[in-house]
Amino acid sequence: LTPLVNEGLKALAGRARPPVASAIDVATGAAFPSGHAMGSAALAVALARLVAVAAQRRAVTVTALVAAVAYAAAVGLSRSYLGVHWPSDVLAGWAAGTAVGGAVLLLTARLTAAPAPPRGTGSR
Repeated sequence: LTPLVNEGLKALAGRARPPVASAIDVATGAAFPSGHAMGSAALAVALARLVAVAAQRRAVTVTALVAAVAYAAAVGLSRSYLGVHWPSDVLAGWAAGTAVGGAVLLLTARLTAAPAPPRGTGSR
């Protein structure tokens, strides 16, 4: 889902990348939002949630959350360091990726939730 959202936002924004002369790496296409930051944030949300559901201890959940945030941060910050994204591209990627990841979690939670018991019409 993130590639579709990312390409749609890039088409709307059409923002140019930072000057190639200041870049360590070279990337093409629109810059806003960062697809790497978006994908890493969405993946971090999903993995942290999976661990939180499966974990038996709070320490494991907290560790997974910290690791997920660190992973997404490292990916996003590397995009600015390499000179292929403006910092605002990365921030927008993180925000959009977190939103996409959260939306998918909410949707899957609704789809996998046990159905509510039917309302009884019998006597009380």
